[in-house]
Amino acid sequence: GLAQNTSVSNLTNNAETNLEVMGVTAKDKTVYMAGVIGCASYIDGCQNNGATTMTVRPCSIAIATLYTGGVVGYGNVEVKNSTLNAPYGLTTDSNGASLRCAGIVGQVKTISATVSTVINCHTTDKASVSLVTSNKKANYIGGIIACCNNGLQDCTNRAPISVTFTEVNTSGSKTYISGIAGLQKQNLKNCHNYADITADLYNSTSPLYAGSLVGH
Repeated sequence: GLAQNTSVSNLTNNAETNLEVMGVTAKDKTVYMAGVIGCASYIDGCQNNGATTMTVRPCSIAIATLYTGGVVGYGNVEVKNSTLNAPYGLTTDSNGASLRCAGIVGQVKTISATVSTVINCHTTDKASVSLVTSNKKANYIGGIIACCNNGLQDCTNRAPISVTFTEVNTSGSKTYISGIAGLQKQNLKNCHNYADITADLYNSTSPLYAGSLVGH
């Protein structure tokens, strides 16, 4: 759910979770989905031990942005000391969405170029991150965070990452995939990836940026 302007700390999910979105009525056309909490300001010491499966179907109102994570979908300020310890998978054929999918957090709000807002977060070797999509908008996929506009430090990914496109994408929209951050705009310190990354692009011709630590 939503924990606005507040802290969420020391929460653990041990149950299997299956979430499916069939329609959207939100005015901003934004969807937040995660294994522990969809959207919060401060997230500290949260852990997801249960397998999480998320499915987003075509909606009558097009989704503008889809934020998803194994622990949290979107952080307004900071995510730290949190862990994904189970498989996390997203299937979507929502072609109108800009997509963020990651083991810990989809995205954290832009704060400052000199401030680290994702700190000491980890995925274990019991975890995995998988995306199956026909999406033809921008896709960001990471072991820790999908799209990071701030600093990121002391994070480790051990979850294998797989991305599978189910349709040919010739739209020109970019896809970013990596073990730590799909897109990283600021400082990256003391982060490590130990897992494989695979992508099946279904003969798509749109640009792909992939890296062990950072996609771009």
